[in-house]
Parts: sequence; structure tokens; C-alpha cells
Amino acid sequence: MNTENRMERKYPIPVRQAIQEWLVAEGLGPAYNAQRVARVWNEVSGMERYTGNVWFKDGTLYVTLTSSVVRSRLSLMCPQLTERINEALCQDEMFIRGKAFTRYVNQIILK
Repeated sequence: MNTENRMERKYPIPVRQAIQEWLVAEGLGPAYNAQRVARVWNEVSGMERYTGNVWFKDGTLYVTLTSSVVRSRLSLMCPQLTERINEALCQDEMFIRGKAFTRYVNQIILK
């Protein structure tokens, strides 16, 4: 068994914490957080049915919608959606926090 990359622990930790530490160690923290943001978009907006692509980069959430009617309705709600998404991320235990990883949604661009 390769013990070179093994983390030595003298105390038990929750599985959630072990997963987060592994993601950070592998350099996957920002990509994982972007996935969490996309998942929260679907939960908060309730528009998963009309949502195409969702991606998150540098504090901006880009959402492609399949309905122009839904897009126009959601465009009026962007400030409230941004606030609700950030609140949900703050409560999400699996969202990786840390100076280098924590990026919250600053704006939403609907396409």
C-alpha cells in the first residue's frame, strides 16, 4: 500500500471534512464549489426544467435558459436570486470555505 500521500490523523474527523480536505489537496476546490453553485441555482430558482447550461466563474453565474418568457421574468428577480443563492451557500455544509476557494455569486447573467 502506498503511504506516501497518506494523511496521518490521531483523531477522527467527519466524512464531510475528509472529502473537503481531499478536494483541496487535489486542487479541485474551486471546480467543486462551482458545481455546488449550479446545484443551488436549480434549488433556489425552481427553473431546472427551463435551465440549459449553468457555469460559475469569478463571482458571475451564467445561466442559459430555454424559454425567453422565463428569462425575462427571472431577469427582474436577479438581485433577490443572488441573495437567496448566497444564503443557501452559507448554509451548505459541503461548500468549501477558505480564502482561496470561497466565491459567492456577485451577479447573474441570463442568456
